[in-house]
Amino acid sequence: MREQSTTAKDDVLVMLQDEGAARRELDEAVLDELTADRQLHALELRAERDGFASVRLWPARFPDFALEVRHDGRGGFTYGRTGDAPHAVTRMFALGLLRTFAGTLEKGDGA
Repeated sequence: MREQSTTAKDDVLVMLQDEGAARRELDEAVLDELTADRQLHALELRAERDGFASVRLWPARFPDFALEVRHDGRGGFTYGRTGDAPHAVTRMFALGLLRTFAGTLEKGDGA
């Protein structure tokens, strides 16, 4: 009887640990999303003010790889990725780039 109760207790502890780990992963994903959204918003504000803003995504490995935001003067933005060749991207793709390269972004270079 004692062995059964210990096993049940251990099972509950494992379930709680797994649930805690899943919750931490979700919290990190939400934080990454908020951080990327804030960075992109900061780039948009700078582009609105200056007409253009950019941030290098992986300066240590690929110094020409950047996200660019341009303001058209009428309230709209265009987004682009530079590197081997410039490419127009959507706002959602731009957010994805910022999430993906969050750990490598060069601080103070646009956002």
